[in-house]
Amino acid sequence: MDADLEEARRAEPPWDPLRERRVLARIDAARVRRAHVRRAVGRWAVAGAAAAAAAIALVWLIPWTDAPTHARVQEPAAAPSVADGGRLTLVDGSEVELEPDARVEVLSQTDDEVAIAHHAGEARYVVSHRPERAFVVHAADVAVHVRGTRFVVRRSPEMIEVEVEQGRVEVTRGETSSLLSAGDAIRMRLEEPPAPDEPETHAEPEPAPARAEAPPRAIPSMDRLLADADVARRAGRLDDAARALRTAVASHRNDPRAFTALFTLARVERRRGREAAAAEAFERAYSRDPNAVLAEDALAEAAVSWAACGRPERARGAATRYLQRFPAGEYVERVRTFVE
Repeated sequence: MDADLEEARRAEPPWDPLRERRVLARIDAARVRRAHVRRAVGRWAVAGAAAAAAAIALVWLIPWTDAPTHARVQEPAAAPSVADGGRLTLVDGSEVELEPDARVEVLSQTDDEVAIAHHAGEARYVVSHRPERAFVVHAADVAVHVRGTRFVVRRSPEMIEVEVEQGRVEVTRGETSSLLSAGDAIRMRLEEPPAPDEPETHAEPEPAPARAEAPPRAIPSMDRLLADADVARRAGRLDDAARALRTAVASHRNDPRAFTALFTLARVERRRGREAAAAEAFERAYSRDPNAVLAEDALAEAAVSWAACGRPERARGAATRYLQRFPAGEYVERVRTFVE
């Protein structure tokens, strides 16, 4: 106190009793404030130590294995990209209920698409109803396409089973496609994995067929084209995605996945700002398979795209077809505006 007072006297001459009382009051107030700060810092230090101890204890309580059981965050606020057992909540509100033997991987989560790889075990998918978003589950070479439903996928080394509890799903494998409704189930046997390659024992390989001598002219498979389109779409290379999808439709006209290719092409064209091309692709998709899971969506979106590109007569035509085909459909109110 005396040292502080003496310093104040030297710094602010002249000095009198009134000024001395004022300075003493300021010094006391400053000491009270410093005391409060020290107590607050002490409380925060204790709280931080307790939080650190709790975190360390939590780390030691979590089981650790070499298997990739710990989730990797794929996107902000996204669900874990890999999960084993438990419950997985996706950003669109959908949920995956996993049995202890189940293992799934989230491949992508965007406004346009959710894609999941089902690697093993049994899982129940409760998919929120969002017609504007595609939802697909891949299990080996089987793909399950939905828009809002509840279904179960069981995968063993020998078999894949899909059972629908609510709504409808489209199951595709190779060139076959099946539409399942509530209560339906399908079982597909997996092919045995190929045996490891053995060392070559013959001296001269047989000549390859003439077609194999010119691989650049070979037409890629539907699987390859769809995969290339997905990669390009996720990378933002929409021109490449559209090119792969158009090739898929033109080269594999009889493939049941042509509907999926056309529907995806329409969405890509819309993202490119080509509403007329999107409308044509939506209409082609509907004509390709009027009973597909997304057929209703395709016809409604065709009307929307025709209106967006300034073609009211085409929008009216697509809307009229929709109202005739789906009089109690989900988008009745939306498309009715195009015929009024």
